[in-house]
Amino acid sequence: SFNILFFFLSFFLIVVVLCLPIIFLQGGRTFERLCVLKNLKTLNLDRNGFNDSIIPSLSGLTSLTTLSLAFNDLQGGGGEGWKMLSRLENLETLDLSFNALNDTSFLQSIAAVKSLKTLNLKRNKLTGSFPTKGNHFGGRLAIQEFCTLKKLEVLDLSDNYFEGILSPCLNNMTSLVVLDISGNQFNGNASSSYVEASGISLEYIDFSYNQFVGIFSFNLFANYSKLEVLRFKGQNNKVEIKTEGSMGWSPLFQLKIIELSNCNLNKLIDNIPKFLLVQHELDTVDLSHSKLNGSFPNWLVENNRKLRVLHLQNNSFTGQLYLPSLIHTHITLMDVSTNHLEGKLQENIGMTFPNLVYLNLSNNNLEGNLLSSISGMFHLKVLDLSFNHFSGGVPRGLNTGCLPLRILKLAHNSFNGAIFIGTNQDVQQMNVQQMNDNQFTRKTPTKQHKRKYCY
Repeated sequence: SFNILFFFLSFFLIVVVLCLPIIFLQGGRTFERLCVLKNLKTLNLDRNGFNDSIIPSLSGLTSLTTLSLAFNDLQGGGGEGWKMLSRLENLETLDLSFNALNDTSFLQSIAAVKSLKTLNLKRNKLTGSFPTKGNHFGGRLAIQEFCTLKKLEVLDLSDNYFEGILSPCLNNMTSLVVLDISGNQFNGNASSSYVEASGISLEYIDFSYNQFVGIFSFNLFANYSKLEVLRFKGQNNKVEIKTEGSMGWSPLFQLKIIELSNCNLNKLIDNIPKFLLVQHELDTVDLSHSKLNGSFPNWLVENNRKLRVLHLQNNSFTGQLYLPSLIHTHITLMDVSTNHLEGKLQENIGMTFPNLVYLNLSNNNLEGNLLSSISGMFHLKVLDLSFNHFSGGVPRGLNTGCLPLRILKLAHNSFNGAIFIGTNQDVQQMNVQQMNDNQFTRKTPTKQHKRKYCY
């Protein structure tokens, strides 16, 4: 029981880490007796259904450096309870993600914790501007006060309802390493989201899924030497991102993740960003739905041996899909659908990308026979070649259960011959098969009760 737990803990006054997730010590249960644990550094109370009444009970744990209250039922209303949080003068990490916080007045108490390095407010119901405008008398947080958290390294505001323009005072947070404001309603000119003073420290920036408009010049990031992750997705083409300066520029960073989907990239020239030519550590690239044209950037795969995910779908790239000269064992997802690619696939595609799980080449102008080396992609779960000009037979490797395929789309091509011959094909695992608008002469197997076919 609850009392037995504290009786037990009272014998271990040197406890440094205490994790009590998912034990449902709900509502008004008091933790005041925890204050006897003078050396407690880390306390995890995730997934317990706690409300705001738990906060005063934690204020005596002045040695805490890490406090996690994620996945509870905190509301964030004003009052003495949250003000007592300022007593945690050694607190460095505070995780309040996945709660029901809907009143920003509690942020004033958090601003008083000057030692704070990580603040996670992800997936709550917070509204208004951030930092909150107003004065202390109304229980609102003054902008300048919150921005005095100069030790803050991680700030995650994602998936809330914050709006307005990011305050320039965020430039006072000169130690920021991670800034995530994705999934909100921040608006105004996209350039207002630029955080100048943190350029020497920022490694991770996510501005995705907001309501920014206007022009954002990418060369503002030129001196961000530590930048590794940049996400600016889902702007519904209302943001024009300019990556090519009139005088040219050379970035100091080496990105690992760049995601700029649904943006107007280089609107005047519609070309893929040239600075990517000097990036060699990329893991994830998403430039989908960005109105890009020109020759397909085969060099992007060639230059990045660690590339794992490539999204270039729904652009206007032309030319052939050339394979890199070396085997790429890291890449697991490639989607280049809905472009204007043409020509034949190279014979060694299966050997070049042996670990592909997802391959989508649909809605292009590719032609020729489907190569047998695709059957060597032993991890392939999704293969979409629909709406092309492929012809000939389907490689036997796709018919014999060698691949863990869940989705196979070959519709709207000119394939011919038999498909899924015999009964040894383990196609029961396959959820979707689209074979219609081809020239197949025979369609088996005999068992169809767990499968979907479209001929």
